[in-house]
Parts: sequence; C-alpha cells; structure tokens
Amino acid sequence: MTGACLDSRVVRSGDLYVALPGARAHGASFARAAVEALLCSLADAVDALTGGDHGAGALAAGRRISTSAEASAS
Repeated sequence: MTGACLDSRVVRSGDLYVALPGARAHGASFARAAVEALLCSLADAVDALTGGDHGAGALAAGRRISTSAEASAS
C-alpha cells in the first residue's frame, strides 16, 4: 500500500480506498467504482508491460486477462 484515498474518482494503484460516511452519501456506495478504477490501473500496467491490448481492452470487453505463463502455454 502506497497511500490512502477517500475519493473513488481519484483512487490509484497501491491506494487503500477508505469508505466513510459523508454529508450526502456513504463512501461504501462508491466502493465498486474504486475497485473498477484499480482494475483499470492494473490493466493499463499490463498493457504497458506487454505492449498489447490485454488489459483495459480485455476488461472493457468482459474478457479474462491471461498471465504471461498462460499466454506462452497456449
């Protein structure tokens, strides 16, 4: 963990999302958005490392992201 975040719109890879009650909404209502943002960060990192469209594009299409070991075995 490299940081903590109270706002699901700005959560980054390595952040702990802290869902607290707010004046208008509870942070738990945005937990799914925080997880999706972290998955997109992870997917972008996969793309950067592999030079392909294995991350964000695959997630957007609902496909499973394979590991490099799985990819080389197929």
